[in-house]
Amino acid sequence: MIDEVEWNGEIFVLSRHGRMVAILAPLPERTVVEISGPEPRQRLDRGDYLKLQTEAEPEPDWLDLSPIGR
Repeated sequence: MIDEVEWNGEIFVLSRHGRMVAILAPLPERTVVEISGPEPRQRLDRGDYLKLQTEAEPEPDWLDLSPIGR
């Protein structure tokens, strides 16, 4: 989990797995969601991209999950 945000009484949970980011909440129609992050992988050399991948620390609760649960 990256962050938990409350908006209009609803809780939005932002999570990350690799390059994917998801918002797990009901969204009203015509909602625009903008997600920004680091530069696309093709703009980084492979060594820098791998370094970004290894610097991320998992949430403690994730360490208790099996590989299937992750």
